[in-house]
Amino acid sequence: MSISLSPKAWIALFVVLAAATIVAEAIVVQLPGFGQNPDLLSFAVTFDLTVGIPLAYYLMVSQKLHVTLASALVVFLVCTGLAGVISAPAVLGIVVNEISTVRYGLLFWLGGQEVRPEQKCFTTHKESGYVAVWAVLFFVLVIETVGLHLLLLQWSPVAAFVSTGLSMYSLVFFVADLASMVKRPIVLHDGQLLFRIGIRWNAMIAREDIRRLTPIRDFDKAKEKDTLLCAPGNAPNLLLELHRPVTVTGFFGIRRHTQRIALHADDPAGLIREAVGNL
Repeated sequence: MSISLSPKAWIALFVVLAAATIVAEAIVVQLPGFGQNPDLLSFAVTFDLTVGIPLAYYLMVSQKLHVTLASALVVFLVCTGLAGVISAPAVLGIVVNEISTVRYGLLFWLGGQEVRPEQKCFTTHKESGYVAVWAVLFFVLVIETVGLHLLLLQWSPVAAFVSTGLSMYSLVFFVADLASMVKRPIVLHDGQLLFRIGIRWNAMIAREDIRRLTPIRDFDKAKEKDTLLCAPGNAPNLLLELHRPVTVTGFFGIRRHTQRIALHADDPAGLIREAVGNL
């Protein structure tokens, strides 16, 4: 059922909705609880401003009043600026993440491993079973994208293309996840452990900060709440323990501070030997 409103009413409704969203997000970042989990909440605030408001504009103004799509881009840029004022760290993290997603998702065939000749590297994707799981999920996502598009097309072409656009982004994100994991292995060089799990997790750890690196089996995430799980397929075979907390950066710039990291290495014995062999 379609709602019939005058052009001025649609514009007024959008302005009220956008203003309410901006005010609500500005209040959220001032709440005491915001400081307890700033990364996740900053991402939520930024998502509402940079995706929610432009999407509302597209559906309520651009589509209803047949306004050019270029105006939606202007709204997006304005909302990005507002998000930068309200939640600046999250905006930078999202921009970096989106650039990486496009780079690895659409240009995955360009270049090889991001490792210099003098560096020792350890892959994380070959023996974890993640590639097989990734292939199954990718196939299912493709089938669901086509099926949902055809289903929604009978009800609303706009909903069908919005859904398909989001699904296409998910496909690009899936490709970027695996491609970056292949290109960005864990690296040891010059007394530093460059901890990289594709674009999922990144940290620079000084070798002297490593307390121990030990093999593990049957990791229980529920019992290891203070341990950051960074293994593809959630199947770690090593536990990295540190003398002091380090900052590990994840998707969209979200940061975690931890002294314990559960990870997977295709050559765990080799990584243990090179990382802590002489400590």
